[in-house]
Amino acid sequence: MMLGTVRIGEHEFDYIDWDYESDVLYLAKGGPRAVPGLHASPEGHHLRIDENGELQGVTLVAPRDILQHKGHVLVSMPDGTPIGNAEVAQLVLSAA
Repeated sequence: MMLGTVRIGEHEFDYIDWDYESDVLYLAKGGPRAVPGLHASPEGHHLRIDENGELQGVTLVAPRDILQHKGHVLVSMPDGTPIGNAEVAQLVLSAA
């Protein structure tokens, strides 16, 4: 687990867990917790939605590999807005 926060679009996550070996980045608001809704983004990432329809977490699948091949990580959020984030690159590449 890393300390700090990361912002993706309008969302700020204060729980950051980077699994280097599996190339998976877990981001959550207020720490990991069970939520009733798990949705896949068109890009293959996982969005955790709470009982109020609010985004509580994002699991980025293979962000290091995506960054190396595309130069950015794109995530389509629940409202359909596609976003990319330089901070995700910083988190993933600084831990390499």
